[in-house]
Amino acid sequence: MGINSTDAVKITRRYVGSDTSFTRGDWIFEKPFGGDTLNVSTYLNDTVIVGGGIVTQDFKGLCVGDVNGSNYPLPGAKAPFTSKIKLENNGSVKINSGESFDIPLISVGNYNVGAISMILNFPANLAKITGVKCSDNSNLVYHVRGNELRIGWFEDEKPMNLKNEETLIIISGRTTNDFKTGDIINFNLKKDKLCEFADETGEPLENVVLKTFSVEHSKVINSENSKSVLNNRLFLSPNPAENNVNIKYQISQDGFVTISLFNILGEKIADVVNKTVLKGIYDSDLKLTGINSGVYTFKMILGGKIVATERLVVAK
Repeated sequence: MGINSTDAVKITRRYVGSDTSFTRGDWIFEKPFGGDTLNVSTYLNDTVIVGGGIVTQDFKGLCVGDVNGSNYPLPGAKAPFTSKIKLENNGSVKINSGESFDIPLISVGNYNVGAISMILNFPANLAKITGVKCSDNSNLVYHVRGNELRIGWFEDEKPMNLKNEETLIIISGRTTNDFKTGDIINFNLKKDKLCEFADETGEPLENVVLKTFSVEHSKVINSENSKSVLNNRLFLSPNPAENNVNIKYQISQDGFVTISLFNILGEKIADVVNKTVLKGIYDSDLKLTGINSGVYTFKMILGGKIVATERLVVAK
């Protein structure tokens, strides 16, 4: 059975929960008239009684919802759940309440991926999701319901060639006013058979490993909220960027300015500006050669204080 891209979008939207316009299909079975080898429908009120031997009974059924047949019942006792995806924590990002964040899901290993379905749990009282992006964002959909974030993605032409250390998905959000000192926001993969990566044929991939970061309260007051630095600004274009980014910066007073690029762990990647300037608006370019896909932060320091920050998404 073939499936077109329009149907695939509907299925993906139905999975994440953003499309509830029709009732979820139930499995329907037909009573075994005609070829009823056990006279089930006629004499035994649709019940098959097995008395110690092996019994075979054919019947017709309409089953919907499991495209690749990965969710099948096992004979005998219920087998323990084994997740095909592992999500590891690789550190934390430190911010304050009311601030934005970008959390990447990074591949550990190389995978050819045709479809993705993931369910992530997070504390909705501490964070609000504002967006979800994929390195191929054309067919990605997501939906938030309470503490659950559902993400679905598929490729209708060719599989995504996901390389080791490549950012697959970026979750954008904002911490709430309830996010206090000592709080940590974790994105945890739900133990559910619906969480899986599939290849271009729809077959599930085994032992997929991703890594991500938690969001931790920084325990400090954000200097950007001070009136004395409101006129110091950074503007990035384009964002997301691939090969080159232009940094336009506005300085509210004369002084020594440093603008540097940091990775998500807070490690300095590059210095863009390091000089004394007069009050005004300037710009500078940075080539992204050798910088991998991911989320980075520009920090502008004036007079020894951080006066502006701006996040950059590198998507190659």
